[in-house]
Amino acid sequence: MEVQNLLKFKDHLENNPKLLPSSKNIYYKAIKELDNDNPTIEQLNRFIAIKCSKRQYHVKYAIKEYLRFLGREQEYIQLVQAKTKEPIREKVFLTRQQAQSIIERLIHPKFKVIALIQYNTGARASEIIGIDKRRITIEKYPEGNQDRERIRIMIKGKGDKPRYIYLLMSYWKYIKPFYDKCKRYLFIDEEALTYFEYWPRVETMYKKYHNELNSASKAQGLNIGTHDLRRSFATELRKTGEIEEVQQALGHKDINTTIKYLKKNNEQVAESMLSHQKDFLPDF
Repeated sequence: MEVQNLLKFKDHLENNPKLLPSSKNIYYKAIKELDNDNPTIEQLNRFIAIKCSKRQYHVKYAIKEYLRFLGREQEYIQLVQAKTKEPIREKVFLTRQQAQSIIERLIHPKFKVIALIQYNTGARASEIIGIDKRRITIEKYPEGNQDRERIRIMIKGKGDKPRYIYLLMSYWKYIKPFYDKCKRYLFIDEEALTYFEYWPRVETMYKKYHNELNSASKAQGLNIGTHDLRRSFATELRKTGEIEEVQQALGHKDINTTIKYLKKNNEQVAESMLSHQKDFLPDF
C-alpha cells in the first residue's frame, strides 16, 4: 500500500468522531497489514479468514471502515462472516491466596501494582495501564460515625464511557511511587499525544504484563490471562453483593455478559434451593 494512501486513511480515522480511540488504532493496524490500496472482495475475504484464524475478529469492522474510505461501502454485504472459535484456554477463578501468591511472583514493580489493582477492582488490564494521574482523587466517605479516605480513579472502558474504581487508602503506598514519577499516565513512561502514539504503548505493555502474569501463574500449576483476575474479582464480589453491583463494577452494558464472568457454584444453588423449601410442607 502506498504510504500516502495509508496516511489518508489514518486521517480519515482520526476525523471520525464515532470511533473509539482504541478502534482507530486497531483498524489502522489491520489495514496497514492488508497492504493493498484497492483490494477485491475475494482478497478481502481471504484476509478475513486469515485474521479470524488468529482470533482477530475485529478485522471485518476495519475493512468496513476502509471500504467507506474508498467509497465502496455498499460492497460490505459481500464479505464473509467473521467466524469465531471456541476459547483455547479454560477460564480460571483464583482464590485470594492464589492471586496474592501470583502477584508476589511478578518481577516488574509496575506489573505487581497493575495486577493488584485489577484483582481488587475488576478493571480490564488496558484500562489500568492507561490510568491518567489527573483522574486519581483522594476523597472522604462516611463509615459509621466517622469520615474515612479512599482512592477514587476514573477509567475509560469500552464505548469510551468513564466509570470509577475505588481502592483503600492502604493501597496508596503501592501507587504513590508511580504517581510522583510519571508525567501524565501512571504506568506509561512517556506522555502520549495522539491515539496512534498512545495505544501502541498500551498494547506493548499489555503484552509484557500478560506474559509475566502467565509465567508467574504456571509456577502454581495454573495457566491464566489478565481476564482471569477480572473474573475472580467478579466471583468474589458476587458472594456479598447483588449481580447488578457486579455488572456496574465491571462496566458491562448487558447483565448477561456479567453472568458469563461468574463461576458456577452448585453448592450455592443447592443451599438456595434447600432454604427455599423450608417450612413448605403441604399436607397431602
